[in-house]
Amino acid sequence: MDTVTEVTEQLLLPDVIQVGSSPTYTAVTPNGQRVYVTNFGSGSVSVINTATHAVITTIVVPTGPWGIAIAPDGLHAYVASFGSSSVAVIDTATNTVTQVITGLNKPLGLAVTPDGSRVHVASQGGNRVDVISTATNTVTASVPVGIGPRNVAITPDGAEVYVTEEGTNTVRVIDTATDTVTAVLTGFTFPRGVAVSPDGQRVYVTEYGGDRLDVIDTSIHSVVDTYTGLPIPFGVAVTSDGLLAYVACDGDDSVAVLDLIARKTLTTVSGFHAPTWSAITPDNSEIYVVNNGNETVRVINAPAGAYPSVGPMSGGARVTITGEGLGNTTAVRFGCLPAASFTIINDHRSARSHRSSSATSRSTSPSARTPPGPSDASTTSRTR
Repeated sequence: MDTVTEVTEQLLLPDVIQVGSSPTYTAVTPNGQRVYVTNFGSGSVSVINTATHAVITTIVVPTGPWGIAIAPDGLHAYVASFGSSSVAVIDTATNTVTQVITGLNKPLGLAVTPDGSRVHVASQGGNRVDVISTATNTVTASVPVGIGPRNVAITPDGAEVYVTEEGTNTVRVIDTATDTVTAVLTGFTFPRGVAVSPDGQRVYVTEYGGDRLDVIDTSIHSVVDTYTGLPIPFGVAVTSDGLLAYVACDGDDSVAVLDLIARKTLTTVSGFHAPTWSAITPDNSEIYVVNNGNETVRVINAPAGAYPSVGPMSGGARVTITGEGLGNTTAVRFGCLPAASFTIINDHRSARSHRSSSATSRSTSPSARTPPGPSDASTTSRTR
């Protein structure tokens, strides 16, 4: 009997993308279609198309670009240029620099307020946080802080700015309504990266010299939890659902994936080269990690599993399930009980990663609500 073997042609996307010299920081657009990477050594910003994992253009900016932040509407990107003490404004539609804002002092990290009206910049050389009006693209206020402000993060309501200061080993909190420091948190060892949870209840700070990640309760301005065993952590990024955090560890060239609900290290991904910062796509499916050591950006997928892995016995918790070939899910069960409801969050990766839909693909995150009682998640799919 003759046997016919069907060969499925795959178009695999590259997971390592070459960028410019000494890449440092990265940010993703709100629609998830572009990732912007600052190249400190070459004075440029690389723009990556997330559908192809390829650099589509390189934008020349003032010398020493470090931090980058994208406005909530996605129309502009703001680049802090340490070498020229300025912030460049990029029009993301044309990928051109439309204005250079002066009056800063060796800026590093920066963040845009949720309403897009202001940009807060850590001016390390001036020991202050400068406030830029996006309406006029001018510095409208400067808030004195401690020695060596490095990075900033803004709460979702826009009320507070958290500033990491390596020179004083502190984290300062700025009230945006009054542009004044309202709290000073001590006890850190070279605090560097900072990120805020989507609900604004927690702030995550990496201790570059303490090999840990601290969790700050924003309601009391105090550290309430710590993740240890993170060798020389640099940047931290939190998923849009607040379930996972990715920490770039310079000490062992890895990225630690933390389960923020179960409060544990979920897994560690190795094989990086002096990783610095990472950006997560809005659907939480891909993580773009900057490799400062070999001038690349590596793309990794979200780990397979059900998150959160714990919830109330009464049920009703929303659980996101990630893994292979889940695009045709027809049912979700927790043990023997069906989910109260479920929806497919996305199914884009199978379409863009392979020419044939019959190829196995990592994609699709069903979101389901749990029934009452203890159980594990499983899915049922139809065959196309």
